Order: sequence, then C-alpha cells, then structure tokens
Amino acid sequence: MARAQKPPAFSGGAWQRTEANFYGQGRFPFGQCTEPVCGKAACFRLPPQGGLASRLVCLHHKPKRFFFLPFLGQQEKLFMADERWVLAGGGAGGSKSFAGTRMFLKQWRHEQARYLQARREGREFQSKGWSIFLRRTMNPLIPVVEDFKRFYKRVDPAAQWVAQKSLCIFSNGFHAQFGGMEDDDGWKNYYGPEYSLVVFDEATQFTRTQILELDGRIRCPDPLLGKMNQLYLLTNPVGGVTKAWLNKKFVTAAPPETRIPVTVTLADGRKITKYRIYIPSNLYDNPALMDDGEYEANLRSKGSAQKRALLFNDWSVDEGSWVGEDYDPTRHVCDPFPIPTTWPNGKSADWGSASRASVLYWALDPNNGLVIYDAWSCRRMTARQAAEAIKQRESRPLMWRNPSTGKTVQVCGPRWDADSDMSNVPGVMDASVWSKQGHELSIGEIFDNVGCCFSRSAKGTHIKHTAADLIRTRLQTPLDDGRGGNYPALRIFRGTTETEIRDDEGDLVTTGLIATLPAIQIDPDDPDIWDTKGDDHDMDALQYLVTSRALMPLADTDEPAEVLDYVAFKAAAAAAATEKWDW
Repeated sequence: MARAQKPPAFSGGAWQRTEANFYGQGRFPFGQCTEPVCGKAACFRLPPQGGLASRLVCLHHKPKRFFFLPFLGQQEKLFMADERWVLAGGGAGGSKSFAGTRMFLKQWRHEQARYLQARREGREFQSKGWSIFLRRTMNPLIPVVEDFKRFYKRVDPAAQWVAQKSLCIFSNGFHAQFGGMEDDDGWKNYYGPEYSLVVFDEATQFTRTQILELDGRIRCPDPLLGKMNQLYLLTNPVGGVTKAWLNKKFVTAAPPETRIPVTVTLADGRKITKYRIYIPSNLYDNPALMDDGEYEANLRSKGSAQKRALLFNDWSVDEGSWVGEDYDPTRHVCDPFPIPTTWPNGKSADWGSASRASVLYWALDPNNGLVIYDAWSCRRMTARQAAEAIKQRESRPLMWRNPSTGKTVQVCGPRWDADSDMSNVPGVMDASVWSKQGHELSIGEIFDNVGCCFSRSAKGTHIKHTAADLIRTRLQTPLDDGRGGNYPALRIFRGTTETEIRDDEGDLVTTGLIATLPAIQIDPDDPDIWDTKGDDHDMDALQYLVTSRALMPLADTDEPAEVLDYVAFKAAAAAAATEKWDW
C-alpha cells in the first residue's frame, strides 16, 4: 500500500507541504476501493458491521446510510484524536469545518450506547454531554446551522430543535449547540452551561480571552464523559488576533501529530498531565475537492503569501505580516555550515528583563551576504546573569547536528578570549541600556564589566525606517553563488538560532528570527515599519545590526567596506577594562 512521504526533520519551525510531499493527482495513498472491479483510490474506512471486517471504499461507493464518515488520513486522525486540546488545519480545503460540525458525534455515540444499555436494564439515563460549535460572527453560522438541521433527525428522529438558542436536544439528553461571539466579551453569553466539547471554527479570528474563557467552561459532572472533555481549534493560518499565539502553542512547539504534555501540580501535590496536538491538513487531504482540480487552481492563482499559507500549510506568512512575500523560508533559512575565520563577524542585542532579551551573532561573507549563524534569548534574567550566560555561550564551540544525516558540524570555535577574559565578538546594543536611572551601574556597564564588548546602537527617529529599508533590501537581493545560481543577501541558520523559553503560562515557546521575522505585523500607523507592540526583540536586534558601522551598504561602491578593526577594538577594551569606559 502506498503511503504519503514523511514530513521533513523538525527543527522548531512549522511543517509545511511541498511539491515533493503532495499526495497528488487526486489519489490518496491508502490503497484501493475494495468494491469489485473498482480500482479507484480509497477515501473512507467503513466500520465493522454485521460480522464483516472493516473495508475501504472510494467516494462513489460510500454507503448512503452513512451521512458522515471522516476521510482517510488527516480527517480521520482529527476525528479520533483524544488529546485535551486539538489544533487542526493549517491549510485550506481540508474539510475541517465540515468535520467540526459533526464532532459532537464522538461523544453522542458514546452516550447513546449508555442510554440504550440503561433502557435495556430498565434504568433512567440522561446524558450530561453538551457540545458547542462557535464562529466569530453569526452570518457564517447560518449555512452551518441549516446543514445541521438537514441531518440531525437521521441521528435521532426524536431529537428536538430549539431555534431561539440554536440548540438541539437529543433523546438521550445530549445537547449540541451553535453560536457566534462577535463582541470581545461575547463569551459571557455562554458562561452558564458546562460544556464537554467546544469547537472554535476559524479559531484565529477569536481573541485569546474568548478561547480561554470557554476552555474554562469545559467540565462535566459525569466521571465517564468527563474523561472525553475536549477543545478543538479549527483554522487556516491566515490573519487573526491569535494566529501567533496558536502557532507558538501548537505548531512550532513540536513536530505535527506529536502529543505536547501540559502538566499541572495540584494543591495536594498531585500532578495532572493533559496533552495538546497539532494535526495539519489542507486541500490534498480532501479527495472531494481534489477531483476536478478547480479549488486547487483557485488557490494556486493567489498571491505568494496567500498561496503559501493556504496551500502549503505555512504559518510563517499572512497578508498582515511586515515582510510579506519578501521572506521565503525555503531561501532565507538554510542548514548551518562552518563560518570561515576570515569572515568579519559580530553580534547585536536588544535588552529586556521582564519581557525578553535577544542576541544575534552575524558574519559577512566575501559577497556581502549577511549570515545570522547563532542567536540566544533569555527572559527574567538580571543583566549580570545574562552577561555571564553570554560568556558561557561564547566560551565553547558552536555545534550543530544535522537531523537528517546525524552528522555534526562545528559552525565556529570559542568566541571568548580566555587570556583577557573578554569577548572576541564585538557588538551593538540598545543605547538606552547605558542610562543609569538612579542605579550605581547601568545595564550597559554591567555587560561591559563582564567583558561582553557591546557598544551603543545608533539612535534617532529615522533609524527604524533606515533599518526597515536595509532589512527588506537584503531579503530581496540575490547574490551570485559563482555556480550559476544565487542566494539571498540575508540568511538565517536553522537549529542554531532558535531558543526555547517559558512564556507567562509556563509553556515552552520558540524564539529567534525564523519564528518572529515572518510573524511580526505591519505598524498600523506606519506601514513602512514593523509593529513595535508585537514580539519585536529579535527585530530590534536585527535593526541595531544592519544600522551599525560594521556593515557596508549593498549598493555598488568603489570604497572599501568599513569593518571594525578587531585588534584595535580588543586592545582598547582591555586597556579600559578597569575603568568606567564609554563608547
């Protein structure tokens, strides 16, 4: 039986579809229909019935008595998932919304079996189960409700529809409800019932508060059904106020279809562990849409950013991102390689204690190509602790293990001079950290005293616009590789530039330009620059880098590149090591 290709090795970024791992040509890789003389690709798994074993059938041979069967592959995984929190989608056309309106059947079927058993035993039974399917606004909910009303009587002829509440009450007591949440505080309209299943459709359109508040209402007094409590988040990776949050929580937190443990310690010391999971899907997981090719043709006609998001499951781009179509992870992100010692190199940093600090290490190749070869982030550290951590990082070689081949690459050797106890890699940092603000030593002076060799960044209201232009120019500019091809003037190493840190909720999130550069949004007041209200620490560190004197402009010039004299720099720093020196 043919199978889909495995996703590439995971390195902290979201898995994406590529031309190489499409199912392709309208065929699923799950075998052929078992009906005689058919030979078409199997799309559904029929449950065992009447002594017959489970069988695979195509679209044409699905029995009419089944008004819903999940497609083989991703939709079947979505329907069978038992994790407490499930994010599904990541691409358009995967039929996630259709499955979401029928997700209540998981619990209803369980409760119906209990109901029928109680009747056989002469007992009363009324299910405590209550599912709700949510859209942000009511208008898109209308066709969903109309679709439900066409089939719910097939599930239970005695079921009752309560129109004013968009609520169906089945004869076994199970409730299935539909609702909208247009206002930010609309969650209060659903704060009465206790839900056993909550489904958010187009989840990125909901606010984080709305999702968390409804998640807090998921509980069930029935101990058996309570073990089936779930929150489903169905969405495409476009726009929305919670896209970056969902991306961090599910997509970049672990490889797809990997259970992510969330452990909570109770007051009595017991530990409870539940799980999150991301199940990707898109057009190529839906044989009904693949058949005539019209939907695929429509998606392929979109702009690059939309196409990558909707067709290739790419969470790194959307129409609101600052880099837009200038950033392509298949070009701007590359495997690490040894950095020649002859290449000029340095670092830049943006300081943040309560929020986050970011340090980028760069090298400049002979073609004026900028390589971000190392990066490090920290959170809730003092300046002294961060400076000592930088010292430790620079005191050892930077190594990278290729997950595909298992081979280890030494990217660079130690960057800390043991004799002078100072960094060999000079850098720039936000000039504001040299302000004492009533303290005996400024943050900048603390880094100075440890020997990190930072100097003040450029200042001025024009700097961010200058940096934005320089960054965008490097993203757009191809450089000749000498072999008939080209590479971008800004590249980022995967695997060595990402740091996992804990967020406010205690979850591990991935930081670094690979995650934050494509996610940063446009400033709503100035479309030429990025939004400083987002996670802009890596962007600020990149800003200090590209506007520093260590880099020459990309434009052709007869003037030699202005690069720091590292010998003189180190000598000057060593001479002033015992003084309160200023850059």
